Amino acid sequence: MNSSSPEDVDDPIDQFALLDYSTILDEFKAENKHHFSTLQTKSATNEQVLLIDELITVTMILRNISFNGFNKFKITGNDLLRDLMFRIVKMIGSHSEKFLYHRKRLCLLKDCLFLLYNMSQELQLRSLEEAFLSFALVASFGPKLTDDPVVIPPANIDRFTYLPYGIDALTKLLVREPHNRSFMKAVLTGDLSNSNFSTIVDDPAADRANTRALITKYLGTSVINDGSLLTRSFQLFLSVIPFDKNSMELSKFASIRTSVVVQSLFGAKLIIDLVNGEDEVARLRILPVTWLLKNSRSILLNLNRSSVSMISESVKNEYIALVVLKALIMINSLLGNCVLLAEQNVLPKPIEEELHKLVHGHRINPDSDITLETLLNPTVDRNVANELVRQFGLLTQLGQLVKP
Repeated sequence: MNSSSPEDVDDPIDQFALLDYSTILDEFKAENKHHFSTLQTKSATNEQVLLIDELITVTMILRNISFNGFNKFKITGNDLLRDLMFRIVKMIGSHSEKFLYHRKRLCLLKDCLFLLYNMSQELQLRSLEEAFLSFALVASFGPKLTDDPVVIPPANIDRFTYLPYGIDALTKLLVREPHNRSFMKAVLTGDLSNSNFSTIVDDPAADRANTRALITKYLGTSVINDGSLLTRSFQLFLSVIPFDKNSMELSKFASIRTSVVVQSLFGAKLIIDLVNGEDEVARLRILPVTWLLKNSRSILLNLNRSSVSMISESVKNEYIALVVLKALIMINSLLGNCVLLAEQNVLPKPIEEELHKLVHGHRINPDSDITLETLLNPTVDRNVANELVRQFGLLTQLGQLVKP
């Protein structure tokens, strides 16, 4: 049932912020720069440090035993452990000063991330608050947003070593039914008031109020249903894709990091799907168009071209074939959304003009000869061939629909 307690409801949320991974590493280094700084305070001389160290010891032990296959199922079903994990994330975000040092906060958040990762396969979220805290935890191990809040910031996996685990966990939460997807959708779209989980949550009204307060402080605005969390999720998933690499370099990267690449592309597709339906969040369907336009060079001119170039290699390498397929599916989902809105004639004129420039100003349409060869080549995966043909059709259709 809902992990929110009466104390949570009565305790107002004055702040909620989790620093991005780069910032917390920089702060950690700054704290550790001087050997005789306050960071070196021993637990024996400071009760607060002692309590934090004891908590770190507990989470470290739980983290380590959670990697055992048998233990994963036991831990996932343990409500007290889950309460502890989400409580730690919430308290660090809302009362970070009580945890004293960035190094110790990072240790606790890292342990919580691994616990979430190991539980995500079987985890059933119990509240909107848990859904939001799961997102916030994973996002804290991602890159800092750029000046343009829609552009995908890069996250080199050699530096952001924990982000792949978060991406895997978040993807599994987004696809798990019957409740996880609904919880995550309500949180990421900000439509908390339209959510009714009375059969799952003890006090739905309190859960919505608590979650709204957390998201409001996290975003720094009372407007939480404008798609900001959806955009951040889309950026987070695709931040690990090295868009600047050519097809050969991307192929090598994909062969080594197949799992995280596939999960990130699949996760981005799931985010697009959240706003593609004909339901209460249909008003947000313009978001994927914006994501595509703002990241057109990365997604269409780099990733898409590289994916098409890797089709010939995918014949010999099943991992490359899987990456190419997931990339084409994700890109086609973005293009399909553009075509649908263009057909319905609901695109704002400035956006329609930008789409026209993109489609007609750059050579992004797959070559017709290559498309035909791929379709006729019996050694190419049928799903890959079908997605390439679909893309050719979508771009052709979009070029006919959008007007300058």
